[in-house]
Amino acid sequence: MDRCPLCFGTFQKPKLLPCLDTMCFTRLDEYVLKHARASGTFPCPVWGLELPVPDGGVSKFDDNQHIKVEQTLERALAAPGGHVPCETRMRERPFGVLLKKLLLYIFIYL
Repeated sequence: MDRCPLCFGTFQKPKLLPCLDTMCFTRLDEYVLKHARASGTFPCPVWGLELPVPDGGVSKFDDNQHIKVEQTLERALAAPGGHVPCETRMRERPFGVLLKKLLLYIFIYL
């Protein structure tokens, strides 16, 4: 997904939810404030699953590093010369390996 399902724009400070959906931090924060339940949960805006609000609020959800790397690569490739710094490529590898393992696990066991 390359667009936020709440604002339909390019991700700004993408936050990864426990259900693996991603939302812009600001839009997610607004959504959680509006839809939070007394039990400390809120419904996922995409699937409706009840998700816990972390202690400390939405800012405590992990950043979606995959999307951040993709955005960095897109900006680098769009720049004059299209140079991609080595450290950007290196940071991408661990998440890519993890994602491949996760997809393999899902394919095998589900």
